[in-house]
Amino acid sequence: MKSVRWMARGALVALALGAPHAAPAPAFAFDVKRADASVVRVLAVVVKEQGGRLQPVTGGTGTGFVIDREHVATNYHVIHIEDQVAKVEGGKEYIAVREPGSKQNVRATVVWKSKELDLAVLKVPGLRRDPLTLSSATPMDYPPKGAKVYALGYPGISDQALQSEEGFVTSTLTSGVVGKTVRAGVGGTTRPVIQHDAAINTGNSGGPLFDNCNVVVGVNTFVALSRLQVMEDDKGQRIATGATSAGISLSPHVGNLIAAVQQVPALKDVRLQLSSASDCADEAGGVPVWLYAAMGVFALMAMTGMIVAFTRRREVVRVVESYSAWVRRKGVAPGAPRTSGVKPAAAPPPPPAGEPTAVPPRAAAQTSEPTAAGTAMPAPRGRMDARTDSGAAPPPAAGDWVLSGFDTQGNTLRVAISQADLDKAMAGAEKGVILGRSSSLSDKIVNDPSVSRRHAKLARGEGGGLVLEDLNSAYGTKVNDEAVAAFQKRALAAGDKVTMGAITLDFSQMP
Repeated sequence: MKSVRWMARGALVALALGAPHAAPAPAFAFDVKRADASVVRVLAVVVKEQGGRLQPVTGGTGTGFVIDREHVATNYHVIHIEDQVAKVEGGKEYIAVREPGSKQNVRATVVWKSKELDLAVLKVPGLRRDPLTLSSATPMDYPPKGAKVYALGYPGISDQALQSEEGFVTSTLTSGVVGKTVRAGVGGTTRPVIQHDAAINTGNSGGPLFDNCNVVVGVNTFVALSRLQVMEDDKGQRIATGATSAGISLSPHVGNLIAAVQQVPALKDVRLQLSSASDCADEAGGVPVWLYAAMGVFALMAMTGMIVAFTRRREVVRVVESYSAWVRRKGVAPGAPRTSGVKPAAAPPPPPAGEPTAVPPRAAAQTSEPTAAGTAMPAPRGRMDARTDSGAAPPPAAGDWVLSGFDTQGNTLRVAISQADLDKAMAGAEKGVILGRSSSLSDKIVNDPSVSRRHAKLARGEGGGLVLEDLNSAYGTKVNDEAVAAFQKRALAAGDKVTMGAITLDFSQMP
């Protein structure tokens, strides 16, 4: 019946810990890999034919994001280079995109552009990137103030600083929180604009601003009071110049783009993926993914622990006892005997005059070092040895090994180990008789607070004699005042004195 109760408890604990793990994973987790696959670099360059090849003369780059198969959204100011083309004799406009990780440009054509909205849509033949989902939630309500947002793009400051071809084809991720959303006329028509502190710079223009669910909520456009450029000085060293960032970035809400696609005839073939959800603002609304994984691990550990506890309880206690011993030894000076820290018991008070005593008063066993006042030992638990029906310990039989002496309270202590006890223990999993304070974890009880629950093991040696092994007890084991190292066997013989914790017992064999 007790085994059934242990199994039921283990099942309940495992179910309680594992229940959250069985729940569906939360949606509040930004997947940068998935988002990155649909963010491209946009090139707007003035080229001129020289030697039969087109050579770039001037221009710049920005960022765009896929809104439909073969369609990319970006800013108007990224692709508007007509004024620059007019200044270059024989110059031509060259608009292209470069997919993530690619070193090849793919020509694009401008399908629609709006200076007032600072938006443009490009068509890129052959582009097979998955379109991103756009937020159709009410712009002034979502994302709310304090919501986590992520910006992906190709900032020019990174290109100039790294001077790396690999860096040129790899986007930059920054994150921040929404400061506020207001209607503003920055850069053109008054429209909802998200103010946030995810860092963006020249080159980020036209890139997406994501919420926690990989949904695009804004188009990164402006950096307030910040414009950094990297230049080389006369010694060839690169230095950053310009105003430092004020931590304020501005991204017009993506709702402006959605409205344009739904109203402009030139964009009638564009099929947007929209989401009206407004519950992906922050991770605080759900449980993080890593916590689900941790719960699953703990559930598995709990179930395994219950199974092991049911089948091999003493094996588990070995680990627990070792840790407990370490905790109890904390603060003992290096090199001090392991019995340091055990408070010797005071001698029992003498009986009133004229009254006999069953046991003569005896001073408690002293430790090798006195203990500071106030470190009282815990109350003894368990029992000293098996008892007969009358309550008295059975007398040792011929051939029995006996440990006898006094505990730290001055009480008589005797533990007998028969040949049958040894035979049974040697055939079991422990391979020996366990001596300790706990009646449930030991075979023979040594009832004293200085003795660990599983203190030592008595077993037959290879030559047929007896050996004693300390089980990493809290206050150590000695034979004839010689310390026994944890888990090392020490030969025993009749007449030896065995010290366990703060008590010393005589080891003998009944004739």
